[in-house]
Amino acid sequence: MKLKDEDEEAFKDGLDEYEMEDEDDLKKTIDKLSAYITKANNKKLGIEEETKEKPVFPLLDIPDDQLTPEERNQKRRQKMLKASYEAREKIKKEKEEERLRIEEEKRKEEEKRLKDPEGWLRNIHKQHDEILQKIKERKKRKNQLTDRRSQVSQSRMRSIAHLADDEDLAPKRRRRGQD
Repeated sequence: MKLKDEDEEAFKDGLDEYEMEDEDDLKKTIDKLSAYITKANNKKLGIEEETKEKPVFPLLDIPDDQLTPEERNQKRRQKMLKASYEAREKIKKEKEEERLRIEEEKRKEEEKRLKDPEGWLRNIHKQHDEILQKIKERKKRKNQLTDRRSQVSQSRMRSIAHLADDEDLAPKRRRRGQD
């Protein structure tokens, strides 16, 4: 019995520490956080909740001369809200189209792989070799730049020298106080 009283006191102290009055506040907070976590996980997985309905903007159809100044301000806000809503919808649509396009490409690639495995494998090897060739060329260019006698390095030095000469020919500005 004594242990139970200590637990209750510790529980109440914990509630007070987080500015909660009773268990109901704790349950509400837990429910809010659970909903937030679920929503974040769904967003991460790409699952969207279609619970929101399309917003209504009634003042946009009414001419400005028929509105009071307060209603004009509301109309301006509604215009901005509508524009942002439409932009979000456009982005969602583009993301969905991109996702469908990627899925279609994956499906076609898988179909090619199953239809002609040897040809698909040759294509993969060809792509691999091209990537390796690009990497080798990049390393070669990098090494040539470090060797000051190489053609690439000398042409780079010539262009730097040419730019330095151009700076000497440019008219210098005189600053006030300097003669």
